[in-house]
Amino acid sequence: NLLAVQISGGAISETAAGIDLLNELSEQFPDLRQVWCDQGFRRGFVERAAQLGITATVISRAPGTVGFRVLPRRWVVERFFAWISRARRLARDFERLASAAVAMVEIAYTRMMLRRLTRPAQPSPHI
Repeated sequence: NLLAVQISGGAISETAAGIDLLNELSEQFPDLRQVWCDQGFRRGFVERAAQLGITATVISRAPGTVGFRVLPRRWVVERFFAWISRARRLARDFERLASAAVAMVEIAYTRMMLRRLTRPAQPSPHI
């Protein structure tokens, strides 16, 4: 499930933005114990997570790997981006404010979850 959304400008490093997000998440979800991140989140992020009692696992490609490879846990993030990119307002960068972009992501996710909750139940083929 979507816990938080953070969108920042290009002048902010992934590590700095990730640390801000970790701080926010640790306050909202004190039982959070595990996060996965890609190689863009290095030293400071992993150390801050450890200070908060959260294990940060960096998902990276094996050395010498060439071409496309499905990475553990990474596919979950890519699947989410594919789902929300179906929303017209998120297909391009229409928003001028980061807060508006965050709101559009949250709206798209809420709409997707509501659609799943309200679709008719499919009969089981085993009946």
